[in-house]
Amino acid sequence: MPRTVILAAMLLLSLAPVAGAADKADAATGTFTEGLAAYERGDHAAALDLFRPAAAEGNAAAQYYLGMAYENGDGVAQDYAAATKWYREAAEQGSAQAQYRLGALYEYGKGVSQDYERAFMWFDLSSVSGKYFGLTRRELVAKKMTREQIDDAKKMEQDCREHHLSGCG
Repeated sequence: MPRTVILAAMLLLSLAPVAGAADKADAATGTFTEGLAAYERGDHAAALDLFRPAAAEGNAAAQYYLGMAYENGDGVAQDYAAATKWYREAAEQGSAQAQYRLGALYEYGKGVSQDYERAFMWFDLSSVSGKYFGLTRRELVAKKMTREQIDDAKKMEQDCREHHLSGCG
């Protein structure tokens, strides 16, 4: 068998898992898009049925919307702990909106223990990720903190960035 045929076959075989992953991502994105349309027309139950599989596939936007649904009680019983879980999954993927909402949950102690240091950290991360008013909320939280707490929050944020947002708490 000519060498080019063997190399071409090896290349095709090596791309098969990538193509499968892309198909999965496309399916999750399509499911999320359908869910968003349902959510916007007020059909929260249908939206949640579509968001769940997309969120399970790692779609950060679907995770964010699940967090929002649980936080607001849209189509489900209000559950701040579940909102925290879904926001955290999206936040760790870099979702500025989820980082901001997670900061708010920590600021007010909804679904988590009230923790100004974590609120400060998530608000700051959200501002860096594109949610510009995260900076304003960070400054408001800072007014409730000691200098030592602010320094601790900055250290937590640094650790979080070094771990690529994974396990930030």
